[in-house]
Amino acid sequence: MMSSRSCAGDDAAQTLAQDPVAQARRHWEEQGWGGAAEGMAAVTAVMRTSQILFTRVEQVLKPFGLTFSRFELLALLSFTAHGALPMAKAGARLQVHPTSVTNAVDRLEQAGLAEQRPIRPTGGLCWWRSLPPAGAWSPRQLLP
Repeated sequence: MMSSRSCAGDDAAQTLAQDPVAQARRHWEEQGWGGAAEGMAAVTAVMRTSQILFTRVEQVLKPFGLTFSRFELLALLSFTAHGALPMAKAGARLQVHPTSVTNAVDRLEQAGLAEQRPIRPTGGLCWWRSLPPAGAWSPRQLLP
């Protein structure tokens, strides 16, 4: 029986008694879905790998007070020429809904890691999402 790592709880190194991918495949076969079992096992393996990687990324970012979505936005802003993007463009590049960008920027602004400025001095519906002028944060801070 294959051993696998768990991402449940804080102990990502917990060993599971059974391989969840093999177990899922077996269930598909037992339920008469043998033709779909191989494809579902592949999808389950990809999803499981994603969970493990995402949990590890979140563990690395936690000491910095960041979630992956906030880190992703900060990294995107740091890659731009002026550290700023319109909300719609940031959402499109991150492939998320504009509401998700707004939420992430609101949290980053509370933490002093981003600012919101109107594009035009008179205001308007579109906002720039920007790093503080001094460039107070850089993705490089996460490197050892």
